[in-house]
Amino acid sequence: MWATWSVATTVEYLTCSPVSVRVLPVGSSPDAIYCVFAFVQRIELQRLRAHRDVEVASLVQAATQQLKGEVEQMKVLLQSTSAQLLQALTEKEKAVNDSQAAVRTVDELKHNAEVQESSIMEQLRGLETVFSKTCGTVTALANSVQGFQRHVLPTFKPTGTDLTKLAQDLSHKPGSTQLMVSELARLEAGITLLRVIVDAKNDTLVLIRGKLKQENEELKAELQLSSQREQIPNIIDEKTSNSTTNEKKNYSFEKSKLHEEIQSLQDMYNAEVKHLKAKLKYQDEEEVLEKKKNCEIRHECLLLQNKIDMLEASKVILETRLKDETSARSQLVSQIFNIRKDYEKITMELETLKLNQKKKRIKFNAAVKHMIK
Repeated sequence: MWATWSVATTVEYLTCSPVSVRVLPVGSSPDAIYCVFAFVQRIELQRLRAHRDVEVASLVQAATQQLKGEVEQMKVLLQSTSAQLLQALTEKEKAVNDSQAAVRTVDELKHNAEVQESSIMEQLRGLETVFSKTCGTVTALANSVQGFQRHVLPTFKPTGTDLTKLAQDLSHKPGSTQLMVSELARLEAGITLLRVIVDAKNDTLVLIRGKLKQENEELKAELQLSSQREQIPNIIDEKTSNSTTNEKKNYSFEKSKLHEEIQSLQDMYNAEVKHLKAKLKYQDEEEVLEKKKNCEIRHECLLLQNKIDMLEASKVILETRLKDETSARSQLVSQIFNIRKDYEKITMELETLKLNQKKKRIKFNAAVKHMIK
């Protein structure tokens, strides 16, 4: 009776359902009891194993789905981060190339500006040399004319000449131009003096010619009177006519020579003035062109400097973005590492649970065997 109660109680405990004591008759053999216990134990183990497998499968599936979702999210984040990182690296490389190109362009512009400045300085030095030579020529010419003036009329002061007109036109130039203006003024005064002297000589020659004509007429009258009174040989008339002809020839030759000298001096003066004005105009044009070129070069340098500053700013921004993305990537890597660690921890817990269930099953089997014995 005790064995029947024990078996029924054990079966009811294991199967969680009442089992009639009529399953085993009274006085059943231990083998039958052991078979019943083994059958009941097998059923219970199957039920526990099925329940455990369902729970483990559900846990594993949930953890797997969660890990898959997190891995997919990490993949998407890594792809976006990789794309952004690649774009940032490309932009950084482009910015570096642009900055290097800008630096090379600035160096080329500086070199070209230096070459142009040296060539312009050479041209200016050449123009200064020509200008100094021209000043020397004008000074020598003015000195010669002034010396002639002092020799002929030391107290003469020319009037009626506008000597300050050229100085007013060129008053904005530096000291060399003022020297040229003063020398041209001296030359103008000397040429005015020569013109006055030539006019005076012409007037004198006209007076001499008139006087000679008057004397010739008087001589002719006297000769006629003397011929009427006395018979003078024709030789006197021939000598008088020859002397008059020679005087006329000398007068015309001297007059033409003076005109030629005055004309040559006037032409030389006009040519020098025209040449100097052309030189000054050329210098003004060169100065204006040089200023324009310098302004353009400065503007280009300013634009390139602004571009370089913008590239430096973008470079700093890209470096900051790269640092942020690197830190985000390290955070993602740490999160993935933590997720893997949690996954390994869950796996270890499942293995521990399996081992505990296996140990419990072994203990239960041992207890059942002990009870049967």
